[in-house]
Amino acid sequence: MLEKNDLRKHLEELERVRGELILAKYHYEEAVDEFDNLFGKGSADRAIHVLRSRALLKKLVLTHDALDSVTEELYDILVEEEEKERRLA
Repeated sequence: MLEKNDLRKHLEELERVRGELILAKYHYEEAVDEFDNLFGKGSADRAIHVLRSRALLKKLVLTHDALDSVTEELYDILVEEEEKERRLA
């Protein structure tokens, strides 16, 4: 049987989570923009690709070792792209 109080409670929880999602998307977009501003246009997408390719999305929190590994890989990619751009210029 449908209870009005239960419905209200679940609606409140849904609205709370929806608000968190909106805020998280905003922070995500800011972080992507800042990353691109610091390391070049498109670098945030490459970083996200590296994170996904490592199957790290299954983890909620990256370990220090995993983050170090991803940092090394992304650094190598960005340096290689920078060198290619310099050669083409």
